Amino acid sequence: MAEDSKAIFEIRLVHDNPIDLVEMASSLISLDSLSKKYLSIEHGVKDSKILLDSVHEGSDTYKVILDVGTALLPNFLEPYIGIGQVIEHIKSYLDIDKKPINEIRENKHYNAVNADIISKFIAPVEENNQNSSISLTVDGNNNNVFVIHSKDIPKLKDNISLVKSITEDTPKENENIHHKVLIEMHKATNTEKKVKDSAYCDDILKDKAVATVIEDAEDKKLILQDPFNNYFLVDIEVMTRGNAIKLYRVTKLHNIVPKED
Repeated sequence: MAEDSKAIFEIRLVHDNPIDLVEMASSLISLDSLSKKYLSIEHGVKDSKILLDSVHEGSDTYKVILDVGTALLPNFLEPYIGIGQVIEHIKSYLDIDKKPINEIRENKHYNAVNADIISKFIAPVEENNQNSSISLTVDGNNNNVFVIHSKDIPKLKDNISLVKSITEDTPKENENIHHKVLIEMHKATNTEKKVKDSAYCDDILKDKAVATVIEDAEDKKLILQDPFNNYFLVDIEVMTRGNAIKLYRVTKLHNIVPKED
């Protein structure tokens, strides 16, 4: 490992209670994953890795090494700059809620995958323990130090969720889901069990009753109070086999509409 291709830094955990070993390992691995992704996108480094050098005796302080290799020559990345940028990216989650939404969407480093990785990195920090923290200290000219305290965890979790909600792909509308359609009960069984009744829904299949399951117990009670003198405004998931409709799953009751005399 060439000396000019590595940066030495320390990860220190402060805690009162024992830390789950899997959670601790996942935290270290997640920092490696985030560094790989960040340096690959930002600088084209394809073979960076974080190596465990030693563990300080009597403490949870891990001396680790970021090795960026020689893939960037002649456009070589100073490794201390590289790890400093990764740290700044993690720090940005503390106040990312103040950034414009478009800025978050347009930044290639903000995405659901990276947000989940950061969530794993901070997992060993106990939210309700003021003595719990994780810190990164970079051994270089800039002597970069970054500490995540217990009090920071709620904000970080909220902002991680915010990034995921902004950047995750919007799921395509399921063609089998129909919102706020009227059904008319054809058969109804007065039981709390989840059995197949049957109903008409002309918005989906005109003049044909289809086997129907009402998923929510409270909705089922309301419908069964007077199933044949009312229409019911509901959300339905249509279950098919091939091209044939086999079942309506009523997932939500919105309203009850009395039939006209």
